[in-house]
Amino acid sequence: MHFKKFKLDPAYFSILFLAIFLYVGYDKLIENILNETARETINSAIGVIFVIITTMYMLNKQTEMEGKKELNNEIFKKKIAAYERASSLWQNIGFIDNEIDQKDRAACLEVQLELMMIAPTEVTECAMGITNTITSVYKSENKPTLNEDDKELLFQQLNNFARLVRKDLALPHTSLDLDSKLVKNMERTIVDGVSTKNHDRFLFDGERYTKGRLVLAVVRHVVKSNKPENFQDLEKIFPKEWHSSGKSTKSKQAGIIFEKGFADERSLRFFSQLEDLIQLPDASLAVVNNQWGENIDFFIAKATETFGIEITREN
Repeated sequence: MHFKKFKLDPAYFSILFLAIFLYVGYDKLIENILNETARETINSAIGVIFVIITTMYMLNKQTEMEGKKELNNEIFKKKIAAYERASSLWQNIGFIDNEIDQKDRAACLEVQLELMMIAPTEVTECAMGITNTITSVYKSENKPTLNEDDKELLFQQLNNFARLVRKDLALPHTSLDLDSKLVKNMERTIVDGVSTKNHDRFLFDGERYTKGRLVLAVVRHVVKSNKPENFQDLEKIFPKEWHSSGKSTKSKQAGIIFEKGFADERSLRFFSQLEDLIQLPDASLAVVNNQWGENIDFFIAKATETFGIEITREN
């Protein structure tokens, strides 16, 4: 069993000690004084001393509380300013199809450091996820901007960030549990409304997917039906070349699936949410590449031919 350490206030301890001393020794002190006037004088003096000490303690505590209140007010103001700057920066970078450069990356890191100084842990961790989503594009060898799957992920992260910020600032309760259909419409508005790129959707197994999510769904479907024992078995089912339109490539990002440990070590881009990880019978974890563009057509052709599945494109 662990006990929380109690830190005793020295001023409070002094008052407590004085009260005990007076309680125990006051009678004997008065008995030894024969002069009535002297007894009254000492009695009054002790009372005044006790009142002065108690008053000083209370004033000190009041000053301390006022100082903390003023500090908390300043921190609150700085938090609001930092949260506004972070949200504005992430939206400007994430939802506009400009190339993410060193300046954007530096701005994200600056905001991240500012949040780490004043925000609680859960807000800081959420912000770190958003920063990673954006800066990973800067590190990517073959993609200068966020694709539609990245933008959907970023929208979800921003929604979570807003929820955590409201909790931290103790703002009036507002339900952020939006209707799932409404959230999807908002995501699609954000993704399709800021870009002229092709954002076709694909129907597979009764569900509608973006390019990357389609690949994830197909891999999950095949894992469930073919039951590969380990990553090596799964890798044989999904050749690396399916990502590069059947051509050999030295790109480190090439491949349909990766071992999670390997992908983490090489800072590869993949669907990293907990629910997107694929656990195989040997307890290893496989992850799915989320970098898809025109190469999706080759993947669809090979997947439908190899697995006998049906995929329909929606413009």
